[in-house]
Amino acid sequence: MIFPTRIFTNLFVVSLGLATTLSGCWSMPTDEPGKSATNDGQWQPVASSNVAAISQLALIPSAQPLQPVPPDPPGVLTLAKVIETIRAQSPSLKAALQMSHAREAAVTAAGAWEDPTLGLEYQRSTSPQSGMYNAVQFSVSQQIPFSGIDKVRADIARADATVSATEAQARERDLILRARQEYYQLSYALQELDLNAATRVLLEQAVTIAQARYVSGSQGQSDLLMAETNLSTLDSARASFERQCHESEAKLRALMNLDSKTPLGRPEPLAFAAFDSDGDALRAHVFHQPEYIAAMQRVEAANQRIQEAIKGRNSDPSVYAKGRTFNGGSQVIQEVDVGVSFNLPWDSSKYNSKFETAELERDSLQSEKTALGVEMVGEVDVLLERLKTAQSQYALYNDKILPLARQSEAATRTAYENHRANFTDWLTAQRALIDAQATQLSYLFEYVESMAVLEHHTVDAPNSVALR
Repeated sequence: MIFPTRIFTNLFVVSLGLATTLSGCWSMPTDEPGKSATNDGQWQPVASSNVAAISQLALIPSAQPLQPVPPDPPGVLTLAKVIETIRAQSPSLKAALQMSHAREAAVTAAGAWEDPTLGLEYQRSTSPQSGMYNAVQFSVSQQIPFSGIDKVRADIARADATVSATEAQARERDLILRARQEYYQLSYALQELDLNAATRVLLEQAVTIAQARYVSGSQGQSDLLMAETNLSTLDSARASFERQCHESEAKLRALMNLDSKTPLGRPEPLAFAAFDSDGDALRAHVFHQPEYIAAMQRVEAANQRIQEAIKGRNSDPSVYAKGRTFNGGSQVIQEVDVGVSFNLPWDSSKYNSKFETAELERDSLQSEKTALGVEMVGEVDVLLERLKTAQSQYALYNDKILPLARQSEAATRTAYENHRANFTDWLTAQRALIDAQATQLSYLFEYVESMAVLEHHTVDAPNSVALR
């Protein structure tokens, strides 16, 4: 969720120093990791990590082999560490992998022959004497699947195992996507808090100036009240961003299977990386994703169930052998019988119903597969348009609107200090500057988040633990 930029409509910047100060990260006296302050408690810029390295982490393509993740710097939470932890500790992913292994183990049993049948018949005479019998008969029978239904059942189980494996991979990719979204959301909210905190420091200076001029009689009380109102509004906006930080941290801990009190560290700041790719190629990649492959395998399993219904009409023979011995006989077995038996498919409606059911299920799954492909391609089109808009707007604000807003604020401030402009004119220029900076940051967040979703739909993941 992107916070509306109108939240900042009533927020004001009092110094031109905000324009340059906010281009980096800020810190205040705090116990939170990743923040620092001077002895006098003033905000100081903290050196950021290399932009190129941040870009690679912020937009890490899942198709690249995941290298061993080095330890994070103290107080820093990297996206690579988040993904590594999810792959190692997520109970949801473990459950999907265990189900995949169970389906794979069921293939052998599904293709096995029916167990042979052993029989023993004891024929006793009508004599009341115990131990008296006329004959004992031994028998063994085995059904032989000449129809090939055993192979069809193995193919069905194999297709189900493939579906389960691709679903496990899809589960992993979904968890990673959710983690990336929450990671970027947390980074965005923290950067908004940095912007809010730096603005507050400078706005407090504006209140001080307004108080001094009010006491001297050179400025009215309305200007002082306006500055104090804006300072209070700033606190309200800060509470919203702090709530968003807590929510994103809680969701990240849940995804990583960490205790609710485990400190996460500060994520790296959002970074812009230009995107230019062939839309047709990206759309084609949709059909290589686990979700679509699983849909294809479900259709294949349904086709095999149709074959099972067809072969079920044919009665496979059961071969049997019987040996009989009589009481008082001179040989262990006096008689031997060998024969073949068949089941009679007496009620054809039962087999017709199975065949019709299998066909209807296959048609339904085929329609679902088609709908999924259309939906995923449509989602890629939406994401491409969203990326295009966010990229152009970010560039517009970065190259034109922000520089103009800074120049306007500087000129108005100079005019106010020289008594050629009133306090309201200065506040209006400051409002335009802070709105421009907040809007630029919101477009950056929209761009990075949309890139993560696009990669989820179009980038293969050969390093997936579900494929190992």
